[in-house]
Amino acid sequence: MATQYPSAMSLERLINISSASAELPLRLPVPSQPQDTEQDRRRSQAVNDAMRLILFRVSVPDKFLVPWNSDAQQLFALHAVSSSPSPTMWLGLPNDFETLPMVPSKQNSDLLRIFLKLLSRYKTSLDGNPDPNNPVVKSYFPFCIQDPLLLQIILYTSACFLNETGHMPKTAVMAHKGKAIGMLNKHLRSQNHQTGDAVIAGVVQLIVDEWYWGDTDDLRAHMRGLREMIRIRGGFYNLGMDGLLAKLVISHDIGIALAHEIQPFLSNGMDYDYLDTTVLPFRISHNTPFLPNLASFATSAEALGLHPTTASILDDVRFLINTVMSLPDNASMPELQKVSATASWMYERIHSLPEDSPDTKRLFEFEDLILQRDAIEPPDTAPPTEGSRATQTGKHGEINNSRAEHGAKPQAGQRTLDTGLTYQTDQTRENNPVPDKSTKAKTASSKSPDTSASPGPDYMYRVIRLAALVNIRAIRDRTPLSKACSIDEFLQVWTTSWRVPLTTWRCAVGIFNWAMVAIIPACHGGAHERFARTMYMISMISRAAEDWRLMFEASRVAMRLQRWLAQGGNDGTLSGGGHAVAKHGFLNTNWTSSHT
Repeated sequence: MATQYPSAMSLERLINISSASAELPLRLPVPSQPQDTEQDRRRSQAVNDAMRLILFRVSVPDKFLVPWNSDAQQLFALHAVSSSPSPTMWLGLPNDFETLPMVPSKQNSDLLRIFLKLLSRYKTSLDGNPDPNNPVVKSYFPFCIQDPLLLQIILYTSACFLNETGHMPKTAVMAHKGKAIGMLNKHLRSQNHQTGDAVIAGVVQLIVDEWYWGDTDDLRAHMRGLREMIRIRGGFYNLGMDGLLAKLVISHDIGIALAHEIQPFLSNGMDYDYLDTTVLPFRISHNTPFLPNLASFATSAEALGLHPTTASILDDVRFLINTVMSLPDNASMPELQKVSATASWMYERIHSLPEDSPDTKRLFEFEDLILQRDAIEPPDTAPPTEGSRATQTGKHGEINNSRAEHGAKPQAGQRTLDTGLTYQTDQTRENNPVPDKSTKAKTASSKSPDTSASPGPDYMYRVIRLAALVNIRAIRDRTPLSKACSIDEFLQVWTTSWRVPLTTWRCAVGIFNWAMVAIIPACHGGAHERFARTMYMISMISRAAEDWRLMFEASRVAMRLQRWLAQGGNDGTLSGGGHAVAKHGFLNTNWTSSHT
């Protein structure tokens, strides 16, 4: 078990570097140097935000590592969603830790506390507020807590996370891993347990742990073992928990494959011998550019909290992806050139849009109209009356307020993680209240529009615009996403996504997942690798638990798109993440020097 983990010293050094970068300017004040360009400023901001995100992730466990409390029921109750009428998600659990199948030690209690109060809450929910009726929360977690093998793997998972954040030494992590592997081997030697649901669920979690923190050889060994166990069980259909276990296995396999632009390990090509025929009502939060037959983003913009321009970008990307998916297997050169020309036109149109907010362009257009009017106005023309000025100002006010009408805002009372990055929340709106209509009218009649003030950034628009440019450029050039997305673009999309409240992303999880699929192949080997993988996988599991068919169909389109992009080499050979995985493995700690 030659697992490699970052040392506490490297984490401490990273913290010191990031703390210094927050205090000092990122460029030397040399008079002879030219001023930084807008692109340099954005890159500096992205790097600074990235460091703050790392600090945030490292400090998260401090909020949960409190003195030992033997009353397990109280801790289970804390895990329940505050809005739920009763803690039904933990029904049937024992009343204290001493009756759980683990040694009641201070360390074990800390590890279980981290899982119950932090890790499990973000398994199926981007904002840490899972639905108590979610099958993973309602059935899977209680099953894990009461099974000795799964509980030990939970402790190992928490230990890996605490080791990453510098709260637990590597020796303790290896001890928990050794115990988990020992218990797993004991089950595998037993005729009654070797392919049981607990063993399969445990191996799936070990695969995720190895993908986040562990060793490539161990990950591949677990993958091979899992495939053999599923074969012995007779396929995915025969796995238990009413199909939930099969969904968790498949969604993790697909998630890892998409992140590395490779074929899924457990499938036959891109298909699995599993089909859930349950038809569920469509959730607008699952709307995604990968599928063409869903509601257009233009018609669902208000429900998703999107600006109309943002919605049009998503509809354009959906059209382009569907165009690629409609190509025959052996597309002719004119057909491919038509796709490339469409992508080029679309890329130039979206690239020409403002970077921060779509309202910026509309404000500039208004200024141009004012200048044109002044240029053609006769000198002896009488000044506009107060009434006409109020009318003009009112129209301009409508333009400026379009972002407020279409921007996504978290609902009152919803929690969001404080990453140190700035975004508007309910508290800030209390400090900066939106004026009512009478106040707007009074303001409009008293002064002319302030065209010098530009609208504030629309962070959701920024994320979607940048992710769209990566997608469209990859299709235009027919190159893998891992090559189309630069490190700068990854940092900008990743850090800007954290300026959008997690509650907002939860209400648009299909869009969030699409954006992550665009940039996640470029994260490997970087400082944000684990954090980005974690949030990306949450978007996979949450959609799989809530609407399996929609998640699976969208993922199949994403895999087909990746394979089409990988076939774009001049010699016809496949390119993309598969070569890097074959050379460096899944851990990617050495990808930085050769990954392009």
